[in-house]
Amino acid sequence: LNSVYQEIKNMRVTENRSVLQAFAVYLFWLKSGLDQQNIATLFDIDQQEVSRYCQQVREGLTNFVNSNLGPHVKTREEWLAHNTYIVKHLFDLNNDQLVLIADGTYCYIQKSSNNFFQRKTYSVQKKRPLIKPMVVCTADGFIFDICGMHPANKNDAQILSQVMQSHETLRTVLKEKDVMLLDRGFRDVIDELENEYQLITKMPELIGKDEQQLSTIAANKSRFVTKCRWVVEVLNSFLKRSFKALKEFQNKSLRHAEVDYRIAAAFINKFFSRLISDQDDHQQIVAHMKQNKEKENELQPLITTFELKKKSNFNKLESVQITDFPILSTELIKTHITLGTYQLRQSISYIAEHLNNGKYLMMINKNEEIFKESNSKLLFVEIRSRHSNATKYRTYIKYKPNINSVESIEACLCTCKNGFRTVGCCSHCKCYYCKCYFVFWLSSRNNI
Repeated sequence: LNSVYQEIKNMRVTENRSVLQAFAVYLFWLKSGLDQQNIATLFDIDQQEVSRYCQQVREGLTNFVNSNLGPHVKTREEWLAHNTYIVKHLFDLNNDQLVLIADGTYCYIQKSSNNFFQRKTYSVQKKRPLIKPMVVCTADGFIFDICGMHPANKNDAQILSQVMQSHETLRTVLKEKDVMLLDRGFRDVIDELENEYQLITKMPELIGKDEQQLSTIAANKSRFVTKCRWVVEVLNSFLKRSFKALKEFQNKSLRHAEVDYRIAAAFINKFFSRLISDQDDHQQIVAHMKQNKEKENELQPLITTFELKKKSNFNKLESVQITDFPILSTELIKTHITLGTYQLRQSISYIAEHLNNGKYLMMINKNEEIFKESNSKLLFVEIRSRHSNATKYRTYIKYKPNINSVESIEACLCTCKNGFRTVGCCSHCKCYYCKCYFVFWLSSRNNI
């Protein structure tokens, strides 16, 4: 509070309030998101004073924002220092290639009686009016810039195209062969970025018209992008979770919405730590990801050839029969199987749901001749989607029994969109593995 207060130079002290008091009112509004009437009651001031204080502080924080947000706050060499080990080595970048990540987020607004404005700001996807701030950040989560408030009837590709054309400072910092990590919503602007600005773009692969899942190679390439892109998703969530006033604006407050977003972003850059995942294990994780990038999923042809998608080819497995499933440490699972912590965290929710409803049916293949040469077993289970009750994913794990090492998990496959990948595994496979481990531990304990 004091460090920012000292940077407010162009506000004067009045008889009714000091600069620090006005700044405290604004910061309380930004953090809490309470309406002005409640804030006025809490601070024992008039409601009109709350609005006036906030506007004065927005103007007073101009220097603070300009010092902590925007392409101009760092030299290109300083921006290059924000490239993480993972992003540089996954994509084999040289030391002069800058990586930026862009994504649009949502800021809800009120319904307007102005039909023209209502049509521009109504989101068909979210079924309510909103505006879209475009967040651009570095690979370690330092916010490069907040690029305007855009209407809901523009998609991410149109917004980024407009930003690149109008944002001269951004174009000055970016050089040829720099990399932009994008999601699938930017697919229509890829050609413009590569041909007109000579940038390298990385985006998760798209599923073909007649396909239900990504191929193994496509799913692996997508995992490379999502492994590095998660920081912008965290920042978008963090902006609205830590600064609750940014969740929704009244229409009369839209004139200062972009200023408030920029102030919040400046606070994050100034005071919050950078977002770097797997710092202790990044070398191992990168090595395993690159090693398996071109590796095909060995279960894919097996399941098709032997018709193992049918439940009739599996026997129901009782919990007391699971006595040979491999046990691995969390560290080995993170560095060799999931290649990160995201699937580990997601699997907890899946396990909790299936243990609570008691419908977690585990099965093992009937035909032991299929894996006789490798002395392996194939487990099968159906896992319900966390998004839809009607959607169930079939998950398979091939393993060598009674061997507690990483090599004992030979392959896994899921019928979700990313289920064929060999660079890590999806959350459904990880959930299944944890469930097998849990049941093995429980049955061993009961036997004791």
